[in-house]
Amino acid sequence: MEDYIQEALSAGHIRPSTSPMAAGFFFVEKKDGGLRPCTDYRGLNAITVSYPYPLPLVPAALEQLQGASIFSKLDLRSAYNLIRIKEGDEWKMAFHTTRGHYEYLVKSYGLTNAPAESKNLAPHPEPILPPAVVLGPIQWDLIEEIQRAHADEAPPTACPPSKLVQQRFWWPTTAQDIE
Repeated sequence: MEDYIQEALSAGHIRPSTSPMAAGFFFVEKKDGGLRPCTDYRGLNAITVSYPYPLPLVPAALEQLQGASIFSKLDLRSAYNLIRIKEGDEWKMAFHTTRGHYEYLVKSYGLTNAPAESKNLAPHPEPILPPAVVLGPIQWDLIEEIQRAHADEAPPTACPPSKLVQQRFWWPTTAQDIE
């Protein structure tokens, strides 16, 4: 526990708290033997208004993938820790341990709306390419042509697809990297 608290303090994810309330904090063993930190936010979640979290319809999602043979995904590692708690609301995220009283400055696992907010972190919340386009491994010219045709619809953060292959991303190499 001391290691987790020290790492989270150093990373700026938590700070000491004077909040009048606190959730319980404990660790759960993972399949690989490691420990996952857990905060019991059942009380806070019970009074939180949930965001609508629109999941795609399974048949529509499968239709978009029909005929494709190569699949990939980009997973934001520790995406919750990229979302800052609204200033002034940190006290609501307080938790108590045998080592002291702390509060999160970033979203933590177990909060009602954290999955919906982390989903919105993606730089392209709406697809730039028409759903009917199935891309092969060497179709970057086609992607750029389609992107130019839809430039008015593309978000200002859109990155030319040819630059995507030049980016260096962290990719998990073992099951332990994913957990």
